[in-house]
Amino acid sequence: MIADDASFVTPDAWHSPATYWFWHHLPDEEQVRTQVRQMHAAGIKSFQVQARLSFPMHEYLEPAYLAACRWAVEEAAALDMIVGFYDDYNWQTGQAGGRAVVGHDHLRERHLFWTRIELSEGAGTGEISGIVSGTEGLGPAAMAWHYDGGVPLWTDWRIERALAVEGTETAASANSAGVVDVAAATRIEATDTEAALSITGANPALRSALVLVSARSSTSHLVNPLDPEAVDRFIEAGYEPFREAVGDHFGSTVRYVFFDQPHAVYYDWAQRSGGVGSSVPIHTTTLDLARALGEDTHAATIWAVFSETEDPAALALRARFWQFYAELSMEGFLGKLRDWSHRYGLLQSGHEVLTHIGTFTPGTEFGDWDLRANFGLDHFGVDAYRDLTAVDAQDGVAQLSPRLGDSIARATGRTGTIVEQYFLTPPEGGTPWSGHWGLTLDELRSTTIRHHLAGMRQMVFHGFYQTHGHGNDHESMANPRFDFPPGINFEPWFADFHAAYATESARLSEFLEPLSDEASVLLFWPLRTIWTHGQSGDHFDQFGAWAKALDTAGIPWRVVDERSLSDIAAGTVPTARVLILPGVRTLASAASIEALEAIDAAGIRVLSTGFGLETLQDGADVRALPATPLDAVPDAEILASRLEVSRSGDSGFAPAGPSAGLRIRSGIDASGRTRVALFNDGTESVEGSLLGENFVEWAAATGLATALHDARLTLAPGELRLFVGDESTTGTGSVADSAAGSDTASGSAFASASAASAASAASAASAASAASAASAASADFATLRSNATNVRVLAGDWDLTPLPDGSPVPVDVTAGWQTVLPEYSGAATYRTTFELAEVSGAILELPSVSGSARLSINGTTVGERGWRPYRFAIPVELLRKGTNEVAITVFGSAANEFYAGTGLRPAPELNGLLAAPELFLTPRADG
Repeated sequence: MIADDASFVTPDAWHSPATYWFWHHLPDEEQVRTQVRQMHAAGIKSFQVQARLSFPMHEYLEPAYLAACRWAVEEAAALDMIVGFYDDYNWQTGQAGGRAVVGHDHLRERHLFWTRIELSEGAGTGEISGIVSGTEGLGPAAMAWHYDGGVPLWTDWRIERALAVEGTETAASANSAGVVDVAAATRIEATDTEAALSITGANPALRSALVLVSARSSTSHLVNPLDPEAVDRFIEAGYEPFREAVGDHFGSTVRYVFFDQPHAVYYDWAQRSGGVGSSVPIHTTTLDLARALGEDTHAATIWAVFSETEDPAALALRARFWQFYAELSMEGFLGKLRDWSHRYGLLQSGHEVLTHIGTFTPGTEFGDWDLRANFGLDHFGVDAYRDLTAVDAQDGVAQLSPRLGDSIARATGRTGTIVEQYFLTPPEGGTPWSGHWGLTLDELRSTTIRHHLAGMRQMVFHGFYQTHGHGNDHESMANPRFDFPPGINFEPWFADFHAAYATESARLSEFLEPLSDEASVLLFWPLRTIWTHGQSGDHFDQFGAWAKALDTAGIPWRVVDERSLSDIAAGTVPTARVLILPGVRTLASAASIEALEAIDAAGIRVLSTGFGLETLQDGADVRALPATPLDAVPDAEILASRLEVSRSGDSGFAPAGPSAGLRIRSGIDASGRTRVALFNDGTESVEGSLLGENFVEWAAATGLATALHDARLTLAPGELRLFVGDESTTGTGSVADSAAGSDTASGSAFASASAASAASAASAASAASAASAASAASADFATLRSNATNVRVLAGDWDLTPLPDGSPVPVDVTAGWQTVLPEYSGAATYRTTFELAEVSGAILELPSVSGSARLSINGTTVGERGWRPYRFAIPVELLRKGTNEVAITVFGSAANEFYAGTGLRPAPELNGLLAAPELFLTPRADG
């Protein structure tokens, strides 16, 4: 029968996979329309056009480019797809491909630099030199993207502040009486690369000076993100042309704007000192923010921010400065983008720079950039300027991004997050930035399911390629082939297998949408500790250790920030049992302490690790927190018992033995029914039982529902299974009703692109009938395997034929075809024979494969599997007494063709069969 949820059977575009569409040259109309249709056929229902570095920047947003964008939107409209407006060239919102600053030099990015000058008899000299752009590590192509001539040059130097103290820097008080303004005694002489500073005639008693100067880059393509005029100019140059080209599709096919890492470049220089790790974008109002804190503390605030002082009063001023800075930059930049989007009926999405991609520990990535200068690292604050929460994620590993994104969305009254996913890290020995053309669909799928279970609504893949590049240029990003690969559509498995993956992802997302939040542990985002102590240190180490342990232990958890403490105390997270403060040293005020006391009084235990509270931002006296300190984060194996909380799914599934790698998401939907999602993310089978009765299994592959007669389950590695409790035991109402209610709660942004009709549901079920049989065989595999009368390991003579017209070569089925075809990428067919004395049913399992697989027996196709478990039920009528031929076609990755001869890989990557196939013969049904 069809599952009784129309949105599950026919998912909408908001839950289906999306992609960046990388353009490498100006396309013609046929190429545009053809590739949009390819996306649609592969189950991709949404895209964003993104002109990459190989695309001539001078052609970006020109009439021909915009005409091509319109063709793309028109084709998407015909296919009922959704388009997002990706708002800049390559990435990094804020330049319009360099167009924003042409003829507007005064709007180019301006940065604050500083240095310490030791004084003797009121005089001293210093300099700002050796300025290094954070873009340099990306290579020459990226430098040409950011700068005229590929070189950052500077102009319009000016002294912003010059302050001095009588003693050492650490002895300086946060009282303005201890910090003296010496700007009148300070002089500057500058070139286009450096500045010389001198102080003469200052008070002879002064011993140490801190001089802050600013300069505007005369060659940068980025606007000054703190200058309101510059942001307006960016919108004029980058947004308005797109509106003029396709604005009649705004609000229908074109649904949202996506900003990507909006920031100025980060610079370092030889004389940098103090606690701020890189240059700070500056406008005339930036340092004047300190005056809003009080005229009497103005000089002390500047000293507190840009020196190394740890005086508690100075730390309070530092936190206040970064809060002002974050609010100014968010309102001045993101606020303007949001207002433009809303004016024209578009939703706002996108993400800022995230320091935790590919890991659970913030501060791990972009460690050379001080991201307090990027909206203060206030991720919860940024979300107030979005309609759709978004994050980015790197590589196929469990990580913080989807959990944090969903947590941020919930804090602003929504659920779920968009995850921009790329696979950048090469295998061991590979050259950095060379990417991952060796991606298999199994790895992509496992990553996708992991993200969904952690809070992802939709994956945006990075990316769908216009071309696969060329072979003789190995420079990162200059050659499209090595610009954040893989281009998913040039993977050999894409055309035949991606659609099934996309359908499963969309149905899983729809299945999870109606679930209530079950977080039992709340992990505190230590924002003000970041403002006072930077983006690396004990607070991030503690946060990352807790996040990883909670994820590994399978405990339902969520990230919260200081703004939500009072609401938590009032019971907004009814399942919460524990609140963890990781390395928290600074809070806003006594009101936060009072909220923590109320949380504790409400029965939610407050725990802390690392440093204790030292500073309140408002300068009030600190008092003890109502927190139980722990010496260290408990090991994941004992974490649930240590915290006295349940694991995800404890109310829905009980493992009967080892369950390493088992991931569970369970909860109650809006109609009161239990939903349980089980995914075996490990390498060994997991056994257990569903808790309760009258469950129905919903098949993500088909949209069909089957009554479950035995609650005992065995999940093979890679298996995903979804269950819904029967209405008679868990509640009343239909799942379709609950899904509609969830859409209402989440906002109109996630309303279905079109209502799924009964006819479309029936059509989907009919089209999936063949897959249904394979799914049932998979579900019953444990029983069939245990009843097998004969097990054959097919490790004998095999040959391999590259497709479409290669010659067969002998091959070892346990080693991968790269041992005999080291530079071959694509599909290849393994063949051998086996003998049967009697005909019976059979199951063929492939224990280990690098790629996706299709099985034929005696010339007839049995089925195909894009990912684990690679098993096939062989109908008895396809087998015969005597000799039987088995043919297994494996669709590998593009790695060994694209990396061959480049020196970017030390050896060919695995492709094909990596273990001998196993044949399980089962008794005939007729006895």
